Amino acid sequence: MNPETSLQEAIEQTKRAIEQLRERVVTAIMQRNRLQEEVTKRERDLAIRKEKLVQASKLQDPSVANELREEIATLEKELQTLKDSLAKAEVEAETLKAQRPAEEARLNLVLRDLQARLAMGYTTVVENRQPGSGVGETEEMFQRASDKIEGLQSEAAARQEVTGASPHTPSPTQSAEQLLSDLERRLGLSPTETPATQSVEPAEPSSSPLTAASPEAEPAVSEPPIAFEAPTSPEEPSASIPVPEGLAQSTPFVTGITPEEMEALLSHQSGQTESTSPSTVDEQAVQSSTSSWDYTTSTTASSETLEVISFPVEEEQMEPPQATIEGQDIEASQPIAMAETATVEAPAAPITGESPSATIAPEGVEQPKEEVAFHPATQPRPKPVSYDPSYRVRVAAIGTGGIFRGAHLPCYPLIPQAKLVALCDPDQDALQQAYRRLQNLTAEQIERARERHDDDAIERLMRDLDEVRLFSDISEVIHEVQPDLVDICTQPVLHVPLAIKALEAGIHVMCEKPLCRSWLESERLIATIQRTGRFYQHNENWLFDPDYYTASKLIHAGAIGEPLLMFLATAHGGPEGNPKFWNPEFGGGGSLLDNGIHAIGAAWFLSGLKKRPTMVKAVEPFGMTIRMPLRIIDGHYQTVTVDDDAHILIRFEDADTGAWTNAHVEGSWSHRDSPDTVVIGTTGRLYFTSQEGRRYVVITDAYDREVRRIEATGPTWQFWPSSFYGEILNMVQCVRTGRPPLCDAQFGADCSAIVGAAYLSEKNGRRAVHLDEFREFARSIAQRYPNDPQAADDALVETLLSAVRKSEYNT
Repeated sequence: MNPETSLQEAIEQTKRAIEQLRERVVTAIMQRNRLQEEVTKRERDLAIRKEKLVQASKLQDPSVANELREEIATLEKELQTLKDSLAKAEVEAETLKAQRPAEEARLNLVLRDLQARLAMGYTTVVENRQPGSGVGETEEMFQRASDKIEGLQSEAAARQEVTGASPHTPSPTQSAEQLLSDLERRLGLSPTETPATQSVEPAEPSSSPLTAASPEAEPAVSEPPIAFEAPTSPEEPSASIPVPEGLAQSTPFVTGITPEEMEALLSHQSGQTESTSPSTVDEQAVQSSTSSWDYTTSTTASSETLEVISFPVEEEQMEPPQATIEGQDIEASQPIAMAETATVEAPAAPITGESPSATIAPEGVEQPKEEVAFHPATQPRPKPVSYDPSYRVRVAAIGTGGIFRGAHLPCYPLIPQAKLVALCDPDQDALQQAYRRLQNLTAEQIERARERHDDDAIERLMRDLDEVRLFSDISEVIHEVQPDLVDICTQPVLHVPLAIKALEAGIHVMCEKPLCRSWLESERLIATIQRTGRFYQHNENWLFDPDYYTASKLIHAGAIGEPLLMFLATAHGGPEGNPKFWNPEFGGGGSLLDNGIHAIGAAWFLSGLKKRPTMVKAVEPFGMTIRMPLRIIDGHYQTVTVDDDAHILIRFEDADTGAWTNAHVEGSWSHRDSPDTVVIGTTGRLYFTSQEGRRYVVITDAYDREVRRIEATGPTWQFWPSSFYGEILNMVQCVRTGRPPLCDAQFGADCSAIVGAAYLSEKNGRRAVHLDEFREFARSIAQRYPNDPQAADDALVETLLSAVRKSEYNT
């Protein structure tokens, strides 16, 4: 056989061996997860049978009791068998995970050796040369190249031993990028120091998933390698290739475009379509977020999703709860925020020794003054910040309930610029559910990466899953992980306390809507942001939704002239399955603050962010009200004490030109009453429609004739699976580039002020209220409690809600 053909076949066999190695690990993990689910199911069935047995014994029904005992005995045997299988599967999965780095490193060295020989055209077997025969020019060239490679490998191993960094062979692009960056620094051409890619020190191994360490960082060299018959070249046995101790794949080079995005761009030319389906909110995962909670309040605890805490008197001494949880019900693709929180004393995980994350935005950057109005369109453009394009933002998720598992978590495996390093929740069940879902999502993305032969993505996904850590206390996350960014998915009562705790630790924050339970909290939050210089993103995902993104571009391009009036509604039947949505101690309000807040932010976005909200009015015939006062909530009838329907009018004004836009917003838990979404301008109108599974933005002229129909998309020519993907990617890029987010804390605070002004309008007989009037009203209440901000928050919430509690049935 031709030696060149032999080398090509050996290369293909080695690649297949690497794929089989990874597939075996993924299969073992999936098998373990399946057995875990089966064990949980059997345990639940067994508990139900035992409860029935107790009832049958009380009713003195021996026949039913005997039948139940037989079922219990059978289930116990099945459960024990499953537990035995699970124990074996866990050992197998952990063993394969530990062995994989060293074995894969060996195979990669074999592969690189074979590829080097093929590239150099080396076809002569050195060992078969006759004694005394001369060495040809090709052999000499290859020998010099081999010596150079071995020298570089030796140097890399030595540097690893000194620095503790993972040796790697960067891609040519990455090598050139690094060399250029090093050269610029030596010549003094770089305006700022480029932050080096962090090398994360592995955590100590632990049997508990709460402190799971990555086996990639320290391969289990004491174990025998997995028995793969890896092909070797006919010239030399692969075993002779030196494998540096601790060899592991490096973090793949990350650019501004993901592999999925690149394939989407190239598919037009190649005629091939990517089969990756967009990540959507897992409704079942969202609705199943139930658990028991302990929380420090005089209110009776109830199972599901929230916690109220009592704060110390002084603001500087506030100790927010130590972890959070949030679950959400999803209807009509729009999220409904709900969350659970509790304070749990848990043993501290071992210190990992990770160095603090590189700060992209320097401390010296001047922050906007508190009195400066929020005008993103008129703010000066910040100076670009030099950053390492391969740098990955390290994110910790605080709260792993329904909204995180269903909407946020599916996005992280799709964003190579971010690395999810920690999950934090006091509810161990919710925490484990999130971790299992992350495992399954990672396995799905690995399979898709394998289909497109993206080895870098496979390596990144497997390493990220291995290195994620679980915690029950945000303080542990801050001190042990030291992330760059936290993603807060909790109930509103904890948004500001947890955000302040992270900001004061020098960590950037993105947080679910609404910004706060009480508008007074927003002033404390904004003061902290200005003092610390960290970034804060108010996660209003509608600004990244394809419908509203496309509509905004068309409106600002003049497609309907000057926008005059719009109707936006976000309405459904209400989250009756979760009592904490209806408890103002957790959320601070009802349907407008929880649901209508989306439409408020989107209305401002479509009107143009240069405009400012000025006037708010609760409008006839419903205003701010309780339409359905008796509901079955959490399995029994309860009287509703928060608004379940809100119809308000908002005026957005441009201080420079005097132009304004009016927006009618409905936020309802009693179904929609107002017109469907439409934006009316001076020359036409804009609305949304669906056709054959696609969403379109339709433009009509003054005679109501359709003149344009444009498909609603995210950024064109870019992978954009969901609005949640967009908001997370936006904040990650803001941290990487040092540019503040568009949807910042002031935006979220003004949206909450609109809600507060709507309550005040209802309280004042549905008279129009200026936002400044509401702010003064709120501050006047705070003045009654100068040393008790928590009491001031509670007083403001109760005062505003009194407007909708007109009578027992509010008819």
